[in-house]
Amino acid sequence: DDEAILPDPVMLVNGAGSFTASLITAGSAWITVSDNDLRSTSDEITVLPGTGTRLEGSTDTAATAGDAVSVSVTVKDDQNNVVTDYSGTIKISSSDKNAVLPDETTLINGTGVFEVILKTSGSHTITAFDINESTLSGTVNTTVEHAPAAEFKITSNSQAVAGAPVSFTVTAYDAFGNLASSYDKALSFTSSDVNAVLPSYGQMTNGTGTFEVTYKTSGSQSISVFDENITKQSDAVSVSSAQAETLRAEAPL
Repeated sequence: DDEAILPDPVMLVNGAGSFTASLITAGSAWITVSDNDLRSTSDEITVLPGTGTRLEGSTDTAATAGDAVSVSVTVKDDQNNVVTDYSGTIKISSSDKNAVLPDETTLINGTGVFEVILKTSGSHTITAFDINESTLSGTVNTTVEHAPAAEFKITSNSQAVAGAPVSFTVTAYDAFGNLASSYDKALSFTSSDVNAVLPSYGQMTNGTGTFEVTYKTSGSQSISVFDENITKQSDAVSVSSAQAETLRAEAPL
């Protein structure tokens, strides 16, 4: 046992002596006693792990929202030995309130692997703990990236004046409501107002973009944005008539 704590060299008294050694690593071990001329090795000693004092976990440092990640959990004692006879019940929690977590379970030979689905982008923790001994716990950290863009949201004024440009903002989100910050495609536009002047180019940057539309026809109108996979229509915009610029008089016949 390379980690063993052994006594300092000492003289025997009348050819005999008692010593104390601390074996650290669980498993089979031997103690050898020697001087310049003699050498003797003890019978095999079985070193058992101590009581579990912590849970040690590991997982990927990065994950994608909605994908399952594997979390390994191991019970260890103060000397870093796996506590193979641990019989407690383990529960998994996460700082991601939307995470899908496994059921409570026992470990096999002091270890287990669990699947966790994180849904919220950002930095999160996953914690394993004994349901009857809360101090027996361990936490791992991971960073969750958004999933592919799945929907658009359009924000704009609810009113507009015919002939006057009005701005609107398009934001891309994944299926879990996370900003799809890597979305950078060019959008296309249509409108219920066939006379509307639409943006000529709809480049998104970091998952968002602000554009202008000029409605020409009074009434309830809307604009739609789309790419090859996603389509979104805005809420209705009430378009009022522009201020009259000319008057036309007609004489009776």
